[in-house]
Amino acid sequence: MTSAPVGVIAGSGDLPAIVARKLREKGKKIVVCSITPDQNGELENKADVYFSISPSEFGEVPGRLRSHGVKKLLMVGDVDKTQIYNQRKIEEADDTVKDELKQLKNKGDQKIIQVAARLLRLKGLKVIGVNEVLEEYLTPIGHVAGPEVREEELLTLDILENIAIKLADHEVGQAVIGKKQSVVAVEAAEGTDRLIRRAGELAGNNCVMLKLARSNQDSRFDVPVVGKETLEELAKIDASVLALEAGETLLVQPEECARIAEESGICILGWERKNRGWRRIFQWLK
Repeated sequence: MTSAPVGVIAGSGDLPAIVARKLREKGKKIVVCSITPDQNGELENKADVYFSISPSEFGEVPGRLRSHGVKKLLMVGDVDKTQIYNQRKIEEADDTVKDELKQLKNKGDQKIIQVAARLLRLKGLKVIGVNEVLEEYLTPIGHVAGPEVREEELLTLDILENIAIKLADHEVGQAVIGKKQSVVAVEAAEGTDRLIRRAGELAGNNCVMLKLARSNQDSRFDVPVVGKETLEELAKIDASVLALEAGETLLVQPEECARIAEESGICILGWERKNRGWRRIFQWLK
């Protein structure tokens, strides 16, 4: 009996194409719903079925996926959150999207994603975790690539950790950049690339960046991801360290990332977050 195809709701960035390649390697059929432009056509080429739709038309997505036999799906890639600030976009949205946005008092990333997942589940679709497909890319503990981290950089990362946890848990952003034991810039709606550029303008070279998952991160979606584009941006500002929470963040395109790290003198470090184990226990007890 032929297995049902796997659905991919694809945002921007490299991750959707990486997921599609991995699913192909596993012999899966793929139905892709792209909610951002597929700029190089890679997703369309890899999909058995491909269609694109605006985020404001999300109410149509479950029916279209089910019509192609999809029962399980992944939600991967970035979505431009600034669309929720555009009143014209809201007015053009389908009734499902309008109704859900009206009911949401908190329009943080996690809440919006949870609503999308609930809508899919109510229509008989199961959201599976990107880490189930890309488990091999979870960041290990310790030195990953590039030069060894220096003591001063570790002291700065220690300062950044508590700030990064609070920002991530309050759905502000998941990355913080610092230098000389102080905060230079924090991530918000602008995204990681613009955060890096801003930090370079403010503090120059030798900045360090820390990216963490939320304390209650749902590993089915919105897992923090870093790929070669982030390393390229860090190289442009002559940053010295990229620290990623070990076991909770994905380092995709690892060979390319390692090459850029070696060439640019950037240390890639798997950061072991303090008290993560206890936080997990408290989460399970809730």
